[in-house]
Amino acid sequence: SATPPPSGVNYAWNTAGATVWASGTTPARQYSLINFNKPGVATVYLNASLPGFACASKDSFVVDVSTETTTLRDVIYFNGDFVCLSNVEDFYQWGYDDVHSLDSSLFPYQTNQNFTETAPDFTNKYYWVITSHQGCMQKSYYNAPVGVKTVSNQLGDVKVYPNPADQYVNVEIENVSGGTYKVEIMNMLGQKITTHNMVNHKTTISTADLAAGVYFVDCYRDGVKFATAKFVKN
Repeated sequence: SATPPPSGVNYAWNTAGATVWASGTTPARQYSLINFNKPGVATVYLNASLPGFACASKDSFVVDVSTETTTLRDVIYFNGDFVCLSNVEDFYQWGYDDVHSLDSSLFPYQTNQNFTETAPDFTNKYYWVITSHQGCMQKSYYNAPVGVKTVSNQLGDVKVYPNPADQYVNVEIENVSGGTYKVEIMNMLGQKITTHNMVNHKTTISTADLAAGVYFVDCYRDGVKFATAKFVKN
């Protein structure tokens, strides 16, 4: 809603052809998050009522949901950086929702694939990135309201050392069992540099020929990526 509810007025959200996933609590339900889970015309309704009176005010917003599909981007946080793992986007914009109101705010000028935030406030903010690719816009959360998107817990503990690296880097995955493991080294542009199979959940990778900069270690078990770590090459 463009304005918070006046004193004594209650806001309530409902939909036709969509789902209300969450409503803010302060100001009382001025903002909400809506999921459009099927194509077609959907309508979002805002009802305003005053206790003790039978009449209620209603406003609506119509959304035409296309049949095109998009995929939520993977967003990680590592060593002080939020990173969108997709590097094919035409546009990035980082921001957050206030935990209590669900009001959205943009981080000015934060339009790169990564966003540095050394002291994130996970208690009061839901961090996200808006991406656009070939005209399709997507909002992907790192830590999101329950029911909207749950960030998967990382399987196992990934250790990358020494970090920063010079001639080589060791990768170890602890607290896992079974399966075939491998790692891929990616640069900041999302380009794959090299692939290494792991023996006993360990591998050593030569970094002598890598240019100085930041690199990502994508970890796979039986062909499925389950974790990403980061290291710096001096």
